[in-house]
Amino acid sequence: MVEVSGETRDKNELAPGFVINERYAIRGTLGHGGFGRVYLAHDNEMEREVAIKVLEVGWLASNAQPVDTMLVRFRREAMIAGKIRHHAVVEVYDVGVLKQYDDNPYMIMELLEGKDLEKLLEESGAVAAQRILPLFYDVLDGLAQVHAMGIVHKDLKPANLFLSTGANGHERLKIVDFGVARILEGATTRLTKTGQVLGTPQYMAPEYFELGDVTPAVDVYQMGLILVEMLGGKPVVSGETPRKCLLNHVQGLLTAPAGLLASPLGPVIQRALLKDPAKRYQDAAEFAAALRQVEPTQVATFMSQKRHLTLAPVHMPLTELRHVLGSGAQFTFQPEQPAAAPASTAFVVSGKPIPRILVIGALAATAAMAMLIVTVGIALLVLSSSSDSSPDQRSVRIDTIPSGAVIFNDSKRVGTAPVTIPIEDYREVRLKISARHRGYQEGVLEIRGRTGVNVEIKLVAE
Repeated sequence: MVEVSGETRDKNELAPGFVINERYAIRGTLGHGGFGRVYLAHDNEMEREVAIKVLEVGWLASNAQPVDTMLVRFRREAMIAGKIRHHAVVEVYDVGVLKQYDDNPYMIMELLEGKDLEKLLEESGAVAAQRILPLFYDVLDGLAQVHAMGIVHKDLKPANLFLSTGANGHERLKIVDFGVARILEGATTRLTKTGQVLGTPQYMAPEYFELGDVTPAVDVYQMGLILVEMLGGKPVVSGETPRKCLLNHVQGLLTAPAGLLASPLGPVIQRALLKDPAKRYQDAAEFAAALRQVEPTQVATFMSQKRHLTLAPVHMPLTELRHVLGSGAQFTFQPEQPAAAPASTAFVVSGKPIPRILVIGALAATAAMAMLIVTVGIALLVLSSSSDSSPDQRSVRIDTIPSGAVIFNDSKRVGTAPVTIPIEDYREVRLKISARHRGYQEGVLEIRGRTGVNVEIKLVAE
């Protein structure tokens, strides 16, 4: 049953009986928030109930809200959701503006009856694997279609997965709110144009707020966090402030029930939550295929636990976010042995917090490199061409110490070190390489006129 708010209306609220576009008759208000309102309406042409989301531009302006940003998000959500046709993604039927109401934009959406996963967790706590895993198979199939279209949601969390019940009585999850989604222009999109980070701290993938990288692996990480939370009853990452949450992602303070980690689902969860996006499942399709190999009855049901409060989304420049984070640690997922594990096991952190510093280097003669190290003391570049490890003569292999730095060539992401860069013409080699690693500032070097070598960049901590 859809509940309609009975609160007193203000001047911005559409009254019951108001008709939009000579078609959609307002029945009442379903809810309102910082952007505007959502209404229950009747589609007089299709004879069905719909939801109408209206962005109240005047209210945003009077309350010093970023109107242009919200308009962009609103239009993006309408455009992206309108392109997707999958039962696991909320459907957008129509869009327009209300001329008589300050040209407020609106979108006509599928009416969802039920509750989002955040509400379900608050009411019921942990959910049995036999119930949640089939729901995840289906919603990941929908997300896979989104990824196949070159779209990354980027803000998946329990509040953006809606649990509805169809006419046949079967439960189904639907993905909502594509307001901050990213349409990828290539394999990887970075925040080089706007430099903005927007998301919910408990569910932000580390590569997003560290380097601004956006790939389908971001959504995989978020869905992994949500799945563990649904099975365990509380967030994998918790903290009283956004900074604490983000540091937990960086430092590997991810918690999950020991029994879950020891179950057949454990390895799947751990891979989905790896810090290095290149080592995770690369998209929702891969994640779904791995989950389907796990028999739900082999995953224990955990006691209901009180869910922590979800922090509000953050929106700040990437440079400011890095300043707020300060130091962090590199980590790998190494769960404790089940016999020695407590009820809630923290994934083990390897390494120690190290501050970000600037590392600059240049590929040059040995004497010049020695001078750089002695005089400046900031970088070491080692060239090797041993027979057992040398790359092909038409390629350059780059590694870093510590390993795992993200390598870019002329601002385009190549991959995570070690990487091999093919060279089309060995006579015209010109590479502008940068290495980015959490805990260190960017290492920069230029390679000219030589292939068939190994380049090892040693980043020096402050």
